[in-house]
Amino acid sequence: MVRNTSRSRLLVPADFVVGFCIGLAELVPGVSGGTVALVTGVYDDLIASASHLFSSLKALLFGANRVARCREELSQTRWWLVVPVLLGMATAVLTVAGLMETFVTEHTEIARGLFFGLVATSIIVPIRMSIAAPASTKVAALNPATRKVISVLIFITSTLAAFFLIGLAAGGHSTQPSLIMVFFAALIAICALVIPGVSGSFFLLAVGLYS
Repeated sequence: MVRNTSRSRLLVPADFVVGFCIGLAELVPGVSGGTVALVTGVYDDLIASASHLFSSLKALLFGANRVARCREELSQTRWWLVVPVLLGMATAVLTVAGLMETFVTEHTEIARGLFFGLVATSIIVPIRMSIAAPASTKVAALNPATRKVISVLIFITSTLAAFFLIGLAAGGHSTQPSLIMVFFAALIAICALVIPGVSGSFFLLAVGLYS
């Protein structure tokens, strides 16, 4: 099924600003760029376009009619959305990263207080979305007691994970990290772009690679 990939060119400046906000969020430990994309309404299109880009690469490497299938996948990518968003993200990283790193390392307590406030406030958004969204068939099939137990277990697990990561974050930073460590840390941190609520920069801060 071919998706409608048309998008007004007038939205390019707005998409650039959205990309800048996503990039800025990626620089703030605890704030998820994926959440920003979700709130601004571009998340689904960005994920779909990323899927088509991956599929185009896979089509080019495997199977028959490689070029034709690759072009078909690329034609379904919303380039007029993807390119401005990526440019906005790159602009944010290149212009604000230095200031953010200095702020985090030289004003540690103030920075963590600010980040905690941002995270606490941003929680309101997914809570509202989860309340407004209809329950899935599998979730609705569970009885209320089971759903409460699952919710409590998820909360406890998330709290313990956050406490553990915060403990790691207090350990400072690695001055000369190995490239293998950087590689695997990047694999995990990049998930922040596709999973709303996951902060890649906070993970880097926790393992001492943020600076």
